[in-house]
Amino acid sequence: MSLAAAPVYNGGSEPVAAISPSSSSPELTSAGDYTFRICPSDLAHGSALAHWVSERLHFTRGAVLFLNDQYGRGIRQTFVTEFTRLGGQLESIDPYLGDRPDVGAYLDRLARSGKAEFLIVAGNIGEAEEIIRQARRRGLAIPVLGGDGLEGIHEAGALAEGVYLSSAYFPDLPTEGNRRFVSAYRRKYPRAGTPNQPAAAAYDAVYLLRDVIARVGTDREAVRRELAGVGSATPPFEGVTGTVAFDAAGDVPNQNVYIGLVRNGSVQVAEDATETVAQVP
Repeated sequence: MSLAAAPVYNGGSEPVAAISPSSSSPELTSAGDYTFRICPSDLAHGSALAHWVSERLHFTRGAVLFLNDQYGRGIRQTFVTEFTRLGGQLESIDPYLGDRPDVGAYLDRLARSGKAEFLIVAGNIGEAEEIIRQARRRGLAIPVLGGDGLEGIHEAGALAEGVYLSSAYFPDLPTEGNRRFVSAYRRKYPRAGTPNQPAAAAYDAVYLLRDVIARVGTDREAVRRELAGVGSATPPFEGVTGTVAFDAAGDVPNQNVYIGLVRNGSVQVAEDATETVAQVP
């Protein structure tokens, strides 16, 4: 949606700055001078998962199943590149399509081999749940990992226990600013549960704009110019989701990607789970 709207925000005689909390498509990098985002791109998640698998879990051999669309291919691309660069080997890299993919043939091959120590599912929550069901039926009990498309998988209960997922934000991040935000969110929306990444990043975007407008007023070009200088001409913005410092394309190349682990029906930030990963051009 941000890509569809970008020509409007960047066009006409009076373009207007737009800050996306969660538009992660790599294509947003080139959407225009008035388009900004405060989340990492999809490409950063694959790299973060590769470092986690190799350096924290100490796995050297695995497999990848990826949704054959832009999102799945982006995570697959950077995971495979980074994991192999770190010395890892992959038994297989296979595509799938659909909300309930039939990946039985791929999983049968992994079960027969018995060499894969983990499985990356580069896709969305519904597909991941179906893939895990099919894997467990075949006795494949290896850890499953995925990107931010797996947000909410903890609600699948025992099926999701032990799943790792990456995200630019988790509500239990142990910072004082995040604790205040989560507490205020729960008071304001007592029946909404805990805030997710889009909620936290939208909060950051509003307060970042507040600070910018307080400094330069509401002239559209002045707002864009001041936003573009956050982290270079002016200090970075310290938000709930992390430190916001824009590059020349309006991206946040040094924004954190965190790794979460499903335990007892909830997602917790995994120990030593922060991986700061530069966005891949």
